[in-house]
Amino acid sequence: MLDQRTDESTRIELFRRLNTSGKRLEDAEIRKGVYRGPFLDLVSECASSPEFKALTPYMAKGVDAQSERQELVTRFFVYSDRYIDFHHDVRKFLDQAMDDLNRSVDPKRLARMREEFMRTMMFVRANFQHALYRPDGGKRVPRVRFEAVAVGTNLALRSRPDLADPPDRWLKSGQFEELVRTDASNSAPKLRGRIEFVRDSLLAN
Repeated sequence: MLDQRTDESTRIELFRRLNTSGKRLEDAEIRKGVYRGPFLDLVSECASSPEFKALTPYMAKGVDAQSERQELVTRFFVYSDRYIDFHHDVRKFLDQAMDDLNRSVDPKRLARMREEFMRTMMFVRANFQHALYRPDGGKRVPRVRFEAVAVGTNLALRSRPDLADPPDRWLKSGQFEELVRTDASNSAPKLRGRIEFVRDSLLAN
């Protein structure tokens, strides 16, 4: 680990350069080396939870499963509160949010975030257990699909905590599949579109 007094931009640049040689570090692994704090601890905790692992039993071949789960959890928390503020460059947006939350989050907010994550994962598992995977049986959790399902569900539950018997027609629709195409990762309108599509579909019941 680098000394905490090391300038942030220097730390990030060093880790990015190290990432160009040898075994490529995933973004979640770089954040663990650069950003240390209570929010990162929460991400690691949630990514290791049995509830989340039960929903994401498979990861893409050749990908470090734990790092990828941490990436997904980071996106859940950041987009749940800030997806409207995203414009372009996912990595930079998540890096800045990670740094900000590590500095600003307090125990009360951490507890609320943990509760929301667990509530959302349990809701998804109870109502559409395989929603995070493509219907063709692929053993990979596409990040754009996860963002749509997880964040959209969380926003719906914020609006209606007693939400029950949610419809699942949206999950089988061509519109949803179009919204979660992997080429939409850096598009702000498409990010908003897929998250709000799931949120509104759940609340339309």
